[in-house]
Amino acid sequence: MKIEMNGHAHTQPALMVSIMNGRRLGGGFMMAPDGIMDDGLFDLAVAGQVSRAGILAIIPRFMMGTQAGHPAITTDRTAGVKVTALDSSLPAHADGETLSTGGQVLEISLIPQALQVIGSSLEDER
Repeated sequence: MKIEMNGHAHTQPALMVSIMNGRRLGGGFMMAPDGIMDDGLFDLAVAGQVSRAGILAIIPRFMMGTQAGHPAITTDRTAGVKVTALDSSLPAHADGETLSTGGQVLEISLIPQALQVIGSSLEDER
């Protein structure tokens, strides 16, 4: 994978590139334990190539949010990122939905405060 962000690019073998705007993925995985939804930045977790046994070893870390201490995991923060598959396709998923299975490039940027959210608490409804 070639990963471009924050004015830099680097190439590395990668098992997974997780680009998060929240803390959790799928309810049980704490992919970005320090993620803040309204800070204008994505939180990235990149898992380098590991063996099958290595995958089993890092899954509990992602469930507990302690993956940053593992040598195969790198983390970063950015407002925009471009990920390019150099040797094969780039499957992409968003919130559990498949976006693409045969793409080569994924480029996303975060637009801070682009949505206005209006809500009420349960006490307001009583």
